[in-house]
Amino acid sequence: MPRDGTNGKRDISKEMRDSFHLKGLRRLAELGLKGHHKLEALKVINHYEHARNEEKLDFKENYEARVSKAVKKLQAKAGQKTREFNHPFAFLDRFEKGQMLLTARKQVRQAHEVTMSLLDRQETRELESIARQAGRGDIDPEIMSKDFDRASNRRSKSERRNQMQSRLRSRSRSR
Repeated sequence: MPRDGTNGKRDISKEMRDSFHLKGLRRLAELGLKGHHKLEALKVINHYEHARNEEKLDFKENYEARVSKAVKKLQAKAGQKTREFNHPFAFLDRFEKGQMLLTARKQVRQAHEVTMSLLDRQETRELESIARQAGRGDIDPEIMSKDFDRASNRRSKSERRNQMQSRLRSRSRSR
């Protein structure tokens, strides 16, 4: 299951944009908010950072137990009677141990990613709410999108170098 909750392909750009937006909100909380709004925002950031660390630690410590539990679920599912007709020469083995183990590991990793993504989305929602309450609802998605596009520019070295040199020339002319 992809991180964005859909059944389709993962949208890496959306994940990057969401991550960039969350980092921007954290930066706003640290530098742009004052008083009790800042304390509340920092409390939210610390809470979700702690929750993420606990999830990572739990994932690391209980990985094998999670995988064995997922294998048991896959075995139970494979053992159920189905209404499908499988031709005897189709060589369909629903109990293949290696394939079940790979599938179980994949499911466990995806469940972990979904949990981490859920924590990110909840933190984003809470920080946006605090920013709006503080009157700093000026987090313009258009500006964030432009910042993201500038940060994720994928031009070749020579193109980046040429653009940087032209900026430097224009600055020196304006002085």
